[in-house]
Parts: sequence; structure tokens; C-alpha cells
Amino acid sequence: MKTLFLIRHAEAVEGGYHEPDFERLLTQHGVFSAVKTAEQFKLQNWNIDLMLISPARRTEMTAKLISEQLSLPTEKLSYIEDLYNGTVRTLMRAINQVDATVNHLAIVAHHPGIPYLAEMLTDQTVGYLQPAGLIKIDFAIESWEEVSQGLGTLKAVIQEENF
Repeated sequence: MKTLFLIRHAEAVEGGYHEPDFERLLTQHGVFSAVKTAEQFKLQNWNIDLMLISPARRTEMTAKLISEQLSLPTEKLSYIEDLYNGTVRTLMRAINQVDATVNHLAIVAHHPGIPYLAEMLTDQTVGYLQPAGLIKIDFAIESWEEVSQGLGTLKAVIQEENF
């Protein structure tokens, strides 16, 4: 059994002429929401063995806030350049390369890749996922290499209105 957690980065400041998209920081509300997302892991008694993270500032900040709240050691955090605004194909490639010893995988990345991936993996409609939204998908498999379309079971979609 493998569990995948898909997390959209928390609310970021609007991009502008002087600030590249990659460097956008979280708003105060985004910081609050990221901490609330971490609290959901605690409430549900969910674990993370490895967290794959887009290196954009807003995803990095979201991941750090969550990992600090969960006391995850830094060796459980992995930044992957291709996850920055990654497509479903890019996200799948990252998942399929994860070592089979990892049972609870989290990905912190961007819209629309995160909800699109969830829909592809579960054949369920997720729709719009709010910033700091969290999706839990279970797989009855032995290795992440086996993850493919329709194999996942959608277990939870947790958004800010549920906090």
C-alpha cells in the first residue's frame, strides 16, 4: 500500500513586473493556511516519508512550514526543478522514480498540475483546488513505478473551508 499526498502551495503575493513568478512569496494568509494544512496531517495521524517540492519560493515556503510543523528532518525534503509549474507527465515521472521503500509520499507543487494529476490517477473529479489544498490518494501497489492512470483511490480532498 502506498499513499500519495498532493499539496498545492499556499496563497502567494500577486506577481508583477518587478518580481518574477518564481520568486513570489506567501501572503500572511498563505502562511496561516500552510500551518493549517500541516495540522490536518496531525489530526488525521498521517505520515510523510518523503516530500518532493517545486523549488519556487511559494512552494518552498509552504513545504518548510508543513515540514516544521510535522518535525520532518531535512533529508525527507527533495527539491525537483521540473516540478516548477510541472505538467501531469512531469509529476508522474517524479512519482515513478521514488524508491519503493517510501510508503507515504507528498508533493508540494502548483495549480493546475496538482488537481489534474489527482483526477488522472483516480478517475474522479477534483475540480478547483484552493491554495494550501490537500489531496490524499491510496494505491494498492508495491512500487511507485506502478502508479498509473486510474489506479488510485481518492481518500480525501481537504481545503480551507474544511479547516
